[in-house]
Formats: sequence, C-alpha cells, structure tokens
Amino acid sequence: MIKLKIEQDTGHLLSFYHVYDEQGETLFVIESKFELGAHLFVRDPDGECLAEIKRRLPSVLPVYELTIGGEQAGRITKRVGISSYKAEPIGWETKGDIFGLQYNVKCGGELVLAVNKPISAFGDTYDLKIYDEQNVMMAVLMTVVFDISQHRGDGTEQ
Repeated sequence: MIKLKIEQDTGHLLSFYHVYDEQGETLFVIESKFELGAHLFVRDPDGECLAEIKRRLPSVLPVYELTIGGEQAGRITKRVGISSYKAEPIGWETKGDIFGLQYNVKCGGELVLAVNKPISAFGDTYDLKIYDEQNVMMAVLMTVVFDISQHRGDGTEQ
C-alpha cells in the first residue's frame, strides 16, 4: 500500500496542488490552465508533464478526459447522486459520503483507493491509500477530479 497526501495551494488564482509521499517529498505538482472548463497538468518536480485532466464540454454531467504519458488513459464521469463517479475503461466505481470527506474506489468489488479529506481552514488536503503502486497516477487524477467537481459544481474554473 502506498500513502500519499495531496494539498491544495490556496495562494494561486487557479487550481494548484502538491502531491507528497510519506516522507514529505514532492512527487507531483498539479497546475491548471485558464480556459473554459477545467484543464490541469500533472508535472514531476522538474516540470515535465506526466498527465492531464481536461473537462469535456458540453456535457450534462461533468466528464473528465485523462491523458497519462501523452496517451489517452480514459475518462472519469460524475454520476447522478452524491459523490458518485465512474472511471472508464478501468472500471473503477466510487462512492463517497454525503459531505465529500471520504471516498472508496473499487474495481470489481475490490478496494483500490481510499481517500480521506481532513477538515482544514487553509485549502483542501486529501490523504490517499493506494492499494497497488501501478494505480498511483490514476488515483491522483481521480482525487483531483473529486476536488474540482466538488468546489466548482460543474468542474469549471472559477
């Protein structure tokens, strides 16, 4: 199991996050681009782009296209209901609590990611438990989608 922490940096106009490992080392920096709909870039500490999240417009419910390593990796769709998402084609299903403080992500009934959001007065923080190291990037992308869709309602930048 891998444990990560995602912290939102509230000192920026657009969305900006840091992803840390258990030792507090920065693994990724996530920044948004100002445009219609959400468009975020996951970069390594040297600035190399590793992945992207882009909201597909128009859509009734938010749909986020995912790219990892320049390749289409799938999409995350917000479903009808509170804190409910689906990641395709990997088959991840998410159910969160009514307050958006805890999410359990399962694939075929097996837990692949647990997300806890401690209450904080200084931006959002997410504690991730990832049960297979191969799922690290997808887990980070999914958690950021939880955050942007929760705070912006439809996932667009404010």
